[in-house]
Amino acid sequence: MVLGVESRGSRTSPFSSVFEGGRYRRHAMPPRRGAQLESVSCSSPSNCVAVGRYAPLGHEGGVALTELWNGSRWRVLPLAPGPIQGTLSAVSCPTRTACVAVGQDDLLHRGFAEDWNGSSWEVTPLPPMTAPPMVAGFHAISQAFTAVSCASSHFCMALGELVGLAETWDGTRWSRPMLGGAPIVSPLAGVSCSAGSSCVAVGEEEASGGTVGVALQWSSGVWRVIGRGGPSLAEPSCEGRDWCLIVGPWTLSVSWGPSGWARQSLR
Repeated sequence: MVLGVESRGSRTSPFSSVFEGGRYRRHAMPPRRGAQLESVSCSSPSNCVAVGRYAPLGHEGGVALTELWNGSRWRVLPLAPGPIQGTLSAVSCPTRTACVAVGQDDLLHRGFAEDWNGSSWEVTPLPPMTAPPMVAGFHAISQAFTAVSCASSHFCMALGELVGLAETWDGTRWSRPMLGGAPIVSPLAGVSCSAGSSCVAVGEEEASGGTVGVALQWSSGVWRVIGRGGPSLAEPSCEGRDWCLIVGPWTLSVSWGPSGWARQSLR
């Protein structure tokens, strides 16, 4: 399942492409003014959830949006407790009856998270941040999430735009673990969690020669650096504890496993 946006003049329409019968087939999505979908997660070919935002009349800025794919068509899912002014940036669905979506509430200037149980969304409170850090002389928006990955309905890892912001979900509540091991010195762009509570997160950081890619592994409550240098990394996908495929900008694709790092060619 992949998502896209088609532009016709000043109008844009989101669409999805589903890999069926050896090729991609295009499917229309419910029309929403200014709709922009940021992420999709599928627990099966007949169950996918997409998240993002749209721009209804009468709302300044965008409103968070979720949609459900049942194998043949999309339908809009109402959020709890109602329209939220902001964006859902990422979603992860380990099962048909369990999804976690995270994003940013523009009105309250904070991050938010919702849990899908297969029939409805529920807001899941986040641990408070007592003192949002200063960025360029301004208080950064606290807990604005950019990525989430769930290994199961009882373990998810969410990452935020702030340096060092990571939250874990146990199926009932969020917590902010003490980040032992390697410090997170820059925001991370993507995360993938697989066996148990093992995760790999990627992004970029500033180095003496400019910006370089960085990859970290979370295991047993500790982060450790598993790669640093080269181009920025954007999105990992991991199978088990010790193998991941990671993509970056343009045509960058690398794999990480027991034998170390290897660049993969894209055809």
